[in-house]
Amino acid sequence: LVWPLFRNDSSHLSVVIVAWTAWGLTVAWRGDWARVEEFMDDVVSLGLLGTVIGFAQALVNITPEAVSAGATAEMVGTFVQGARTALYTTIVGSCGNWWMRGNMVMLRGHRT
Repeated sequence: LVWPLFRNDSSHLSVVIVAWTAWGLTVAWRGDWARVEEFMDDVVSLGLLGTVIGFAQALVNITPEAVSAGATAEMVGTFVQGARTALYTTIVGSCGNWWMRGNMVMLRGHRT
């Protein structure tokens, strides 16, 4: 279930989001809660950036000329790839946020 999230992300932003989440978790283990909240916001922002990149990729080949020339198969392929990037980066960013939030709650509760 996890591998397609990375394999089908042509922007490779999902890898960046996971790396940023991992760094945020190390900050959480150190107890720097203000910075953890910044990391949580960052991974959501990166996921949304991936959404924008994916939709830009999806729409790049859709032109009136391509439609009239009958190049719909290529347009659909490009659209699907861009949509995958958009959706998968959003999923990875959201999961990274939730993962850090859960760790922060557990660690804060454990250390107080």
